[in-house]
Amino acid sequence: MRVLSLLYVVLRAICWANAASHSLKYIYTVVSGDNDSPEFIIMGFVNDEQFVQYDSNIRRMIPQTEWREISVDKQYWDNQTQKALYAHQIFKDNIGIAMQHFRSTQGVLILEWIVGCRWNDETGDTGGIERYEYDGKYFLPDDMKTWNFIPPAQLLFISAVKWNPAELENDKQYQTQICIESLKTYVSYKRMLERTVAPEVSLLQKDSSSPVVTCHVTGFYPRGITVTWQRNGEDLDVDVEQGATVPNEDGTFQTTSHLRVKPEDWKSQNYTCTVQHKSLKQDIVLPVREENIKRNTDIKILTAGRASSSASSCVLAVFILALAVIAIVI
Repeated sequence: MRVLSLLYVVLRAICWANAASHSLKYIYTVVSGDNDSPEFIIMGFVNDEQFVQYDSNIRRMIPQTEWREISVDKQYWDNQTQKALYAHQIFKDNIGIAMQHFRSTQGVLILEWIVGCRWNDETGDTGGIERYEYDGKYFLPDDMKTWNFIPPAQLLFISAVKWNPAELENDKQYQTQICIESLKTYVSYKRMLERTVAPEVSLLQKDSSSPVVTCHVTGFYPRGITVTWQRNGEDLDVDVEQGATVPNEDGTFQTTSHLRVKPEDWKSQNYTCTVQHKSLKQDIVLPVREENIKRNTDIKILTAGRASSSASSCVLAVFILALAVIAIVI
């Protein structure tokens, strides 16, 4: 029964999509009667992807996607949990009111509140959604006025934006302003945190006799990456030195991995550098061969860049020291 109830909620949520449209939707579900599912569940969806969930068994609002988890701090989840606990009591009371209205006494009964909004980022069109469902039948908010329902407080809407409920004139303004603002924020989070840029991989060597080959990986995003070496298909752990991952000026990242190997060894055996990254459908595997190795000029450019940076730092330090001495003398 629990599986069917949750599946029913999820399938109903995934029915509204458009290439240029974005949607933010929450489904509040309270269940009455003997069943093995949680009594109360909140599920949040951005573009039909579930990103948050609360249920009365866990009693905690938790993220369902990486982008939502890393975009806010622990205090945010504590606040959303308190709102969910408050919502649980309201919906528990409301399903009792619905049962009295329909004189329902037996079986498993479900009351849901579906609330949200949509936004088209091409046309700018926006719209709100709000409806109830009880015992398999849909009702608009106006239908509930004769039920003596406790209206779900506006603070129940899990919003990314800080706001004052007293400033909101009505539910329509609430849905079309606060919800839209939250939706735009979430879409921005997703685009920023789910952005991927594929790396460029090069093999560097100081000169043809150098015992060190460097696998230089640059221009990738996000930061996480794995660079490994293989000999005849077997991973190498010894004679390998991993460099730090550092940012580039354009917001991407770069890193290096150094393999200590004699030229006669890599010429006679099959050595490879393998790069794994979120942006890649397939791993990049670069064989250590003469035609794949860059030497001299490329290394000098990299070294010159570091030297120039160090020289600039030294000049700046001397300049600051000179200013300090002049200030003391004055």
